[in-house]
Amino acid sequence: MPHQKTAGNSGSLPPPQLEECLLLLKCTKSPEVAIRSTIDATRLFESIRSKFKPLSSELGRGQISNLQLKFGQWIRRAGKSKGQAAFFSDGSVRVAVDLILSLLRAHENARESEPMLNAAKNRKKGSLSRFSSRCFDLVWQLCELTERSSSWRHALTFLASAKEILGTSRYESILNRSVKDRLNSLFERTESDVLALLKEGNVVELAWLYGSTQGHPQLRQDIVDAVKRLSKEKGASLPFASQEWILQTLGVSRESSAVQFANPAEDPEVRQAASLLLFLFDSSTENQIFREAFERFQTICARHFKLLLKGDVGQTVKYDPVYHDVRGTPTGTARLRRPWVEWSNPPRSIVVIRALAEPLESVSR
Repeated sequence: MPHQKTAGNSGSLPPPQLEECLLLLKCTKSPEVAIRSTIDATRLFESIRSKFKPLSSELGRGQISNLQLKFGQWIRRAGKSKGQAAFFSDGSVRVAVDLILSLLRAHENARESEPMLNAAKNRKKGSLSRFSSRCFDLVWQLCELTERSSSWRHALTFLASAKEILGTSRYESILNRSVKDRLNSLFERTESDVLALLKEGNVVELAWLYGSTQGHPQLRQDIVDAVKRLSKEKGASLPFASQEWILQTLGVSRESSAVQFANPAEDPEVRQAASLLLFLFDSSTENQIFREAFERFQTICARHFKLLLKGDVGQTVKYDPVYHDVRGTPTGTARLRRPWVEWSNPPRSIVVIRALAEPLESVSR
């Protein structure tokens, strides 16, 4: 028999799934952390989310508020385990924000479906504005405890979704002075982070962060204007990956080079792009971010610079000084340690950076 919802559910027993959610939060201890340790609570949050979503339509505002409060308490405890600072992984923040949105959506649906007993009681219990403000606070706390700057994109995603759930007028009504100040700070931070990532050449996190501004047209326009100013003033100092991201994503054109090179391998832009491509290739095994950055930039190099990586690491080849950089003067075979970079525009093909190789044998005299 389905659980019957009443106004606030003050007199009914909570569904078993809700009890399981509360029990998970009660029994899952905050992890003991060292200084600047990272907490990955993704599985815990996913478990709570999977139990909550199927029963969200059965709960009253009081029960939803109770789960929200318990969730917030767990977050605060985890962020200050034994006085040490802890930081949530990006995956934890992503799932937590999605859970908070589910709570907000369920609370809004309960408000519309519960009978209005009297105005005083509804002002006192389950107030939507107070509940929504606590959701804002909780998302902010999560992002302040995030392990990396780009995780603040989840706060931008939450704001855009909350506006859809509540409607523009009610969304604006709950943005008190404190919340608006934090929103302005978030928008300024986002613009600053985008520019910092451009200077670093971190196009992977740059794409994530910029993508989260889709629901904030004014913020996106401010970022575009700031990027255009940066490109105009210091475009030459930006990594090539960032320059190509600007070109592709924002459509900001760059001035064509005044010098045309008969040999593309002598073009400084081509050589720098080739060097960056090899750097990302060497770093691609370190972590997923470098791997994604390498794959993206490899595509950019092939499309815009006509640069290709040739040769397989570990491959045994006949030594050729045009393609292989080997210590000494080998004349036999060699094993590739790193591929070479080749400019290719058929029928023309030029080696820009030779492959690193080690000699295996020399021709006997």
